[in-house]
Amino acid sequence: MAECTPRIREVRYWDEAWWEEGFKGIDEAYSRLRGLLDAVKEVELKLTGSDLSQLLRSQQMRDFTMKVILGGFRQECVNKTLNADDVKGCFNSNALARFYREVFGIGLSNDDIAKFVNVAQYVGLEKAGEGLRIVSMRSYVMDTLNGILTSFINVYKVAGRQVPNPMRYNVDKPEDLAQAFIDTTNALLKLLPLYNPFTFFIQSLDFTPKPYLRLMYCDKLFSSDVTNLMAKYGIRLTTLLKPSISKELDEELAIIGHEENSLGRHLLATVWHIYELTYWLKGKDYVKNIDDEFRKYVEKYSIYLDEFYRRLTGSGFEGVCSMMLDINIYYGSNINIYGRSIFGRDVFSFSRRGCGEIRMSLSYSEFLELFSPLMFLGLIFRHPLSNEIFTVG
Repeated sequence: MAECTPRIREVRYWDEAWWEEGFKGIDEAYSRLRGLLDAVKEVELKLTGSDLSQLLRSQQMRDFTMKVILGGFRQECVNKTLNADDVKGCFNSNALARFYREVFGIGLSNDDIAKFVNVAQYVGLEKAGEGLRIVSMRSYVMDTLNGILTSFINVYKVAGRQVPNPMRYNVDKPEDLAQAFIDTTNALLKLLPLYNPFTFFIQSLDFTPKPYLRLMYCDKLFSSDVTNLMAKYGIRLTTLLKPSISKELDEELAIIGHEENSLGRHLLATVWHIYELTYWLKGKDYVKNIDDEFRKYVEKYSIYLDEFYRRLTGSGFEGVCSMMLDINIYYGSNINIYGRSIFGRDVFSFSRRGCGEIRMSLSYSEFLELFSPLMFLGLIFRHPLSNEIFTVG
């Protein structure tokens, strides 16, 4: 009998050197992220600890401060009498001050910008800054980056690895911190499954039928040597669903996934935070070439979704809710599948927001045939409260 060859050549799960290589990308991303967050905090403390007039009187801080609060402010707004509602429209779409406010959460409030600009043309910058302070604002981006940092720390903890030293950023100009953010974002993007065989492999192990994993990765995946190697790096797999046929067949046909508080769960949390970050950043003029990375991933494997929806509509779902089979339904389509056990009664319930519900009978083998490719690709997501409820892309 010919030896089984894994179908994804870039995945060498049996090779410890491959695991170490996978962690190099995590190490780089963590080091950059930790360094960036430290640098943002350092700049924040410098700018928010003093009256604005003091910062503007300091030769060392004057230019830095002006770029942070008004970098990219349109000249035509300087000679106008502004109110808070006018302020947003006075910044260019790629304004540095806008970047600092929206990304780092550092800047003047709209009210204070209007006051400062209105008065400065008559009394000068230092005088206009009296009584005003740069403030720290809630930032979705910073919240997301801190969520990624927490997930990274959990990854190192469960893998029993030393946390790398943070990269040190020298922030002599406000632009330096903006560039550090871009460099950090690029390092994070390299961890996404579309570009990274290591995280693709980790993702493929979650909520996927064992027969399909054997098909893609061979029986070697479940050997004691590989199980022990994966455990060394914090990978712990558990049975999530089984068909309730017999003990032996349940073991062979089970759907498995990552245990809670294992490396897989924490690394997948990191991936989803990165997806959230790119969704927010896409189209922003002050950060170039950032796309909605989850949409790109879905588009890459849309052929499997096409087939899934073709078969689903052919099974009667189309009569409940007519859907055009194009990319628009893939991203956030939220088709929920409730498995009320096929694992017993062989009944599934399908529903989609704004549509009705249909029940259909599937054998376990039919279920595996229909869902396995999407589960392997991470395009079906299990419900946080129940493994018997899951969502398609």
